[in-house]
Amino acid sequence: MNEENVTQESVTEETTTTHNETVESSTSVAEPSRPEWLPEKFASPEDMAKSYGELESWKGKKEEDIRSAMQEEIEKERMVQDVYEQSRALGFEPESQSVKCCGI
Repeated sequence: MNEENVTQESVTEETTTTHNETVESSTSVAEPSRPEWLPEKFASPEDMAKSYGELESWKGKKEEDIRSAMQEEIEKERMVQDVYEQSRALGFEPESQSVKCCGI
């Protein structure tokens, strides 16, 4: 009889433990844990990755815009210099320093 009580108590404890573990397991599945490294402004690591990709794309576009603007500016400077040199070759001299600076 004593053996039956010990076995029955053991089964009851196992059932209780198993039930508690099941509840803990289902709770952790329902609420995914947030990684500590993830900034608060992102809901998930996927959101952070998407944002990073958009930032890289924007930065690349800005670099291209700057490069294009610089190339246009250089081309304008070349054209002004060419006009100035051609004017001098034809015998025209700028009348003042301000005219010379403007490329005329």
